[in-house]
Amino acid sequence: YQTAITVLFIALVIVLNTAIYALAEHFLWYIDMTEGQVFTLSDEAKALLTAVEKDSDKEVNIYFTVDPDKIYAASPYLYYVYQTSLEMEKEYDYINVKCVDIVKNPNFFRKFYASAAQDIYTTSVVVESGEEFRLFAIESFFINNEDGSIWAYQGEYKLISAILSMTAADMPTVAFTTAHGETTGDESNAFQSLFKDAGF
Repeated sequence: YQTAITVLFIALVIVLNTAIYALAEHFLWYIDMTEGQVFTLSDEAKALLTAVEKDSDKEVNIYFTVDPDKIYAASPYLYYVYQTSLEMEKEYDYINVKCVDIVKNPNFFRKFYASAAQDIYTTSVVVESGEEFRLFAIESFFINNEDGSIWAYQGEYKLISAILSMTAADMPTVAFTTAHGETTGDESNAFQSLFKDAGF
């Protein structure tokens, strides 16, 4: 009798745990317990995204190139970006988070391949609005120390910069000339990144 009760109790706990996990995944029930509130949008971010919602009627799609259940396996760091994106989707109707497995459906990303200057991997993130898009490698969402170790997460900043640049009424453009003795290398790349982050 005691063995039967124990087995039934353990089975009930497993079923209950599975059901709660499934509901939490579906309805995004989670509490951000990270030290820096990594998965929670800052007040500044909310103010910027609310302004976009008022000033623009454009939809924004954030594409992840793997199925939702494989995001952490593709990269634990990608999971940070995914959670930030889900937080944005939860707060704002014009933002949609979609997962399309690039291995199963490579044709979906063909339009991005055509004009992107970089390859698309299972850890890539594409932010799209209308005809505009920004393609990010997972490394661009983090700031590294000189030894290559990760120092800080900047996913919120990168995603919002992309959204602001694509939904703005005027699209500022910067052109860099080459083959005329211009500086190349890390200094030049950092300068270009500065403009990209500012929405140019």
